[in-house]
Amino acid sequence: MPTTLFEQASGVAENLPDWKRLIWGSRPEFHAVGMPQADTAFAGELARTVIDQSSAHRIRVAARNHIARRTKAHTSTTGGSHFVLIFQISGDSHLRYGEQRTQLTPGDMTLIHSDTPTNGCSPKKSKR
Repeated sequence: MPTTLFEQASGVAENLPDWKRLIWGSRPEFHAVGMPQADTAFAGELARTVIDQSSAHRIRVAARNHIARRTKAHTSTTGGSHFVLIFQISGDSHLRYGEQRTQLTPGDMTLIHSDTPTNGCSPKKSKR
């Protein structure tokens, strides 16, 4: 009989290095996160629940020009094949999934597969 895994994690981060420690802990990184400009403000909040092979994450990020990338190297080393549902609550994001590109605005959702490299970012806001 399989063992049921139950895990919860939550926390907040006020900078990118703390965010990386929060979302990965001691695990190998699932994707690379970064920001092209080191002096850009960042804040993030995470709530994660894992039950067996299913997980739910609520991620809130307040940043401009935030980038999350899942490369071919990540898809081959993190093990397991999963579907990921992305629901955009506020702001906007640009997502490149394989050869497809889309912009997500509040209320949009998309389903992606963890075996396909992705490149997502929150665009830099223009000054008016």
